[in-house]
Amino acid sequence: MAHTMQPSQALKPNWTVSGVVEAPVEKVWPLLLDSFSSVGVDRKAVESYSGQQPYVIYIGKPGNGKITVEVDKVKRSILIQGEWWYRGVHTVTPHPRGSLITYNVYNIAPGIGWWAAQWVQGRETARGMKGQLQAGLDAIGKQLGCAVFRVST
Repeated sequence: MAHTMQPSQALKPNWTVSGVVEAPVEKVWPLLLDSFSSVGVDRKAVESYSGQQPYVIYIGKPGNGKITVEVDKVKRSILIQGEWWYRGVHTVTPHPRGSLITYNVYNIAPGIGWWAAQWVQGRETARGMKGQLQAGLDAIGKQLGCAVFRVST
């Protein structure tokens, strides 16, 4: 399956940011789904999907920028994986002040490519993650009329 890590790869993310939306998970999760419509996530299709495995979408062609998107309704997670190094996972979990949204990025490049991705692609990703998360938090907070704040860098 697309999201299975190789045994030699760490199970912890290379980069993480998270923030809180002061609203219940049941209200935040649908809006997070909506925020991924640009990569083919259709909330109505996900919500009506009754399979036991994650809902999977493939965009593009192998060797030419193929992207895999997996939505796990049970874990409330959205995984986006590119072909050679990037795996990003957004999750929504309960938090004492509402909902915690966490964005983890994993470097899944094999072999020496891991180092190249770590130093070249990873630096760009790490720089942009805070802004991406904050924009998502702000949009969801605005839609729900509630406060948001980042809790990690």
